Order: sequence, then C-alpha cells, then structure tokens
Amino acid sequence: MKNNLTIFSVLAVFAVCAIYFYASSNITVNDAARHISEINLDYYTRRGMVQKKQFSPEKADTIQKLDLGPSIQKADAIFEKDEKMAAANYEQLLKSDPGNVSIHLRLGMLYLKLNQLDASKEHLYFVHENKDSGLQPDSAWFLALLNIKEQNPEKAKMLLEECVVKKCSYKIEAEALLQTI
Repeated sequence: MKNNLTIFSVLAVFAVCAIYFYASSNITVNDAARHISEINLDYYTRRGMVQKKQFSPEKADTIQKLDLGPSIQKADAIFEKDEKMAAANYEQLLKSDPGNVSIHLRLGMLYLKLNQLDASKEHLYFVHENKDSGLQPDSAWFLALLNIKEQNPEKAKMLLEECVVKKCSYKIEAEALLQTI
C-alpha cells in the first residue's frame, strides 16, 4: 500500500511537471503565432521608413527619410487586403531595385505571414545583414518569430535580445516573448 502511494505520488509530480513544461513551451509558440498573424505595416507607413546613409565620414550617422515612391505606397495599400497580390507587387519592385532593404523587409514580413518561411528568411536575412539600413533591429524581431516557428529557441532568444538591445520597433513585444523562452 505504501509503495503504491509512493509510485502514485512520483507519477503525479512527473505529470504536473510535464504539463507545466509543455504549457510553457506552447506559450512561446502561441505568442509567436499571434504576432505573425498580426503582421502589418503600421510601424512603417505611419511614420515612414528611415534609412541611414553615409554621405561623408563626418556625417556617417545622418538619417534620411526614404522616398517610398508611389509604387511602394500602392503595394503597401494592398498589403492588408490581398497579401499574395502585394507580394507580387513587391517582387516586381525588387526587380527594378534589388538592393532596396525596405522592400526586402516588407517581403520578409509578408512571406512570414503567408507561412512561406524559406522566402521570408531570404529577405529578412538580407535586411539583417545590411547593418547601415536602420532596419536591422526590426528584421531581428521577424527572424526571431520565424525561428520560434521553426522550433529553434536558442537562435530566437539571441535575435530577441538583439531586438531589445538595439531598440527595435517591437522592443516591448520582444521583452515579453523573451520571458517565455
């Protein structure tokens, strides 16, 4: 009788621990999925895009507002209504300006939302590797979400920490998500 009670107690403790760890790991995945489903361009269209341009050694940190142009603005307007059409428009724009980090960021965000992870990764890493763009911290946020979705928590944690330290547009969300990893 005493052995049965001991075995039952051990199993109960094990079950509670397993449920706790399963639930806490799902919190991170569920939070990331919610953030992915809510991806939009509010941070970028409301205040405009910012890019660091190096004009001379004395003015290396000069910030200049990007000219988004009517074509990008048109694609931005489609983003919320028809994501696949917006992706096609951004891809067309990228053909004329393959180095445009703001288009790469938009495509990375959009492909992440559409669950096209390889395409998203390609565009987001392009932005992330472009250190002078001013958009690297935000690309870290989206890459972290992508890594959580791909069940790579260590890489996601590193990217979220980068997002917080570099004060990305999603700093508060990154801090909250870091608490769950």
